Amino acid sequence: MAIAVAAVAFSVQSCESNSYKVFSNKYRVQFSADLSLPPFNQAADTPGRFITVRRFAGKLTVTDPDGNSTDVELTRQQDMVFQMGLAGLILGKPALDNDRMEMFAYDLGCPECDVELYRLSVSIDGFATCEHCHNKWTLTDGFCVTGESRPLYRYRTYVSGQQLTVSN
Repeated sequence: MAIAVAAVAFSVQSCESNSYKVFSNKYRVQFSADLSLPPFNQAADTPGRFITVRRFAGKLTVTDPDGNSTDVELTRQQDMVFQMGLAGLILGKPALDNDRMEMFAYDLGCPECDVELYRLSVSIDGFATCEHCHNKWTLTDGFCVTGESRPLYRYRTYVSGQQLTVSN
């Protein structure tokens, strides 16, 4: 009996070491936005359309998959509080396998390279690609579709009314 319990405990531990948690807490994230206002409404209103959000010098740069960028000035409070993970955020609603129409938030940093410098580019067809390691992930579930990389770092999202909060 003791041998069977030890074998089960070992197999559970082995499986856990090769698996990934759905939500990451490797990099600190604290962010909020009003989804009724441009440019954030693009992520909320059109399933399958993802935007990227980067923070730099007291402002956010929000870029849509067409390459159009908008700068949003941060308040002093937002500038002190917002934390954007490794390299920024990818925000949107997957068009497939998302019956509850929930918002997803992924890190803009490549999880394979795991360096802030290597940001992902987001395409209009719902994929994120790293120009450095050449891996490609689907934004439907965050899994790698080329190579054997780990999934994208995903963060918890909460929507109350039109207010989106991303945190871990």
